Amino acid sequence: MFDFSSGRHLMPPAGKYNRRITFERRVEARSSAYNRPSVSFEPIMPKAWAQVQDILPSRENVTEGVVMANRPCKIRCRYREDITGDMRIDYRGRKLRIVAGPVEVGQREEIELLAENWSTEGIDP
Repeated sequence: MFDFSSGRHLMPPAGKYNRRITFERRVEARSSAYNRPSVSFEPIMPKAWAQVQDILPSRENVTEGVVMANRPCKIRCRYREDITGDMRIDYRGRKLRIVAGPVEVGQREEIELLAENWSTEGIDP
């Protein structure tokens, strides 16, 4: 939002950000025994306020005989430059991978991204 009278950018109202999420960065390390990569995730900041909306309907895909449940959601939060598409989000115990975005909304007011969690028969793989 832009206030033409003062010439300043205004922050979006905080009341619409009613959910707490944590962005997590992918960290790769090498195993000393067999020099195999091990992947883990670490939080990049304390929890952030966001707006999370589930997108219906959810889908189920069958890949090589395994049923994969897909629960997509749209997430908006205040503008940040350090969020990338290879991160994941922890939202109420759900581990979400970013599938689209982040996209700048307005003039550096917010970012929006699409995320989804994948699970086999409703359980994390």
